[in-house]
Amino acid sequence: MLSHLGRERSFMQNLRLAVLLSFVGGIVNVSGFLALKLMTTNVTGYLSNFAQEVLTFNKAAILRTVLLLVSFFFGSFVSHVILQLQKVFWNKVYFTVPLILEAVLLSGVAYVEGDVLSQYPLEIAYILLFAMGLQNSLVTFISKAVVRTTHITGIVTDLGIETAKLLFSFRRQSIRRILLSHIGLKVSIVLSFGLGGILAAFSFEYLHLKTLYIGVVVILLTTVYDYLMVKMMMVIEEGMHIVDWSKRTVFRDHKIYQILKRKKR
Repeated sequence: MLSHLGRERSFMQNLRLAVLLSFVGGIVNVSGFLALKLMTTNVTGYLSNFAQEVLTFNKAAILRTVLLLVSFFFGSFVSHVILQLQKVFWNKVYFTVPLILEAVLLSGVAYVEGDVLSQYPLEIAYILLFAMGLQNSLVTFISKAVVRTTHITGIVTDLGIETAKLLFSFRRQSIRRILLSHIGLKVSIVLSFGLGGILAAFSFEYLHLKTLYIGVVVILLTTVYDYLMVKMMMVIEEGMHIVDWSKRTVFRDHKIYQILKRKKR
């Protein structure tokens, strides 16, 4: 789920990633809005506010909006820098690292909630936007922009386009199958984001920002699941290798090994 890029990814890998992390996005979105009265998973509305604040020349409001925008941008930037640094220093990329950082940030916000919330609401919003920037950048990079999990505007737009295409290509089976899979993925993202938001709305009355712990659990389960799946696939892959110790040659297929052995005789 977090171990393949772009065309290497299967539909089910994208679907699992989309459902789990859009669920987290829904939780953060509703929890942040109820606690701070600010959007904490996307920055579209802040651009509109920025235009109005420039016209009124409200310096404090302009600075606040700029920092909200920069927080999301910086989260996206840091997420990709983490991936690139891993490639430079270790020649290997662990896509779970930005997600673990996101889980730490969400846990921190949930833990200090209370007096800190009333004293530093904007700072908490900056942290949540940074965390969502981390997530959105990672998912967009892994899926090559097929999956986005922190806002729904682009997803609904794609859904409308692909549904229209389906109307005119329904009789062509190969195209229909592709479009239906894309539509199913987009619908899953919308539903999962909505369910995360509904759960957060119900939980917030009792847990307040500690509702974010639900998102943290989902992120940690996602990373653990991916780690276990990768390890299992490595074991299976190693099991398919047969070693000829006389020449220290590794054969990936038992049948090839048997054929070569018969030829030597």
